[in-house]
Amino acid sequence: MDSLLFSILIASSIASIVDLGGLVLFWDYARSRRLIYLILSFAAGVLLAASFVEIIPEGLAKEANLLWVLAGFGLFFVIERGIIIHQCRDEYCDVHAGSYLIAIGDTVHDFLDGVTIAISFLVSWELGLIATAAVILHEIPSGFGSFAVLLAGSVSKRFLWVAIVASSVAAPIGALTTYLLRGLIEPWLGMLLLAVGGGFIYIAAVDLIPETHHDTSRIRSAWHLVLFALGIASIYLIESIILR
Repeated sequence: MDSLLFSILIASSIASIVDLGGLVLFWDYARSRRLIYLILSFAAGVLLAASFVEIIPEGLAKEANLLWVLAGFGLFFVIERGIIIHQCRDEYCDVHAGSYLIAIGDTVHDFLDGVTIAISFLVSWELGLIATAAVILHEIPSGFGSFAVLLAGSVSKRFLWVAIVASSVAAPIGALTTYLLRGLIEPWLGMLLLAVGGGFIYIAAVDLIPETHHDTSRIRSAWHLVLFALGIASIYLIESIILR
């Protein structure tokens, strides 16, 4: 197997496994909620730093127009409005219209994660690792939330397992599809990277950070700021390690 394809499939599979980590905690979701809120702040810092420090500069280096960042941001907005991929952290959430839409949205979300990972690896191994780290860290709270909401919707065990399987294979399928189409994609890599950066900014600014506002404790608010800063710092740390 091509070493690049192997790396892409391993990275996207790890992202899927982390997403399924929600299965470990969904039955005790109420006790896990505070921890999830803190993870959200860290993940938001990682996504924003990955976008502004690595992904967007790489796209601009390929002479792509900065408007593609806005296009990526807008694309995620359109997808979220059309399919409802928004991942809330509450069993009863106004943005969810039903269990089927949640499952479809989660699968689409994971497929796009796989596409993101593959596009990044097509540019460079280092950027692929950074994008994978960003995807994994935002999948941790995403997985916790989606399964809790599905269970709160009183879905059958059969449907739950179908949703689990679809979610677990979506990222590798998205990554494999992107790799197989790399001949068509490579001339557009700069533009696609900027769109990925815009998508990361959307997830951090619209999905993750607003959810942390439900955690109103002043002491924990300070922890949110610390973890957000640590999320940003972690990208610089990863960069220094892989570029050493």
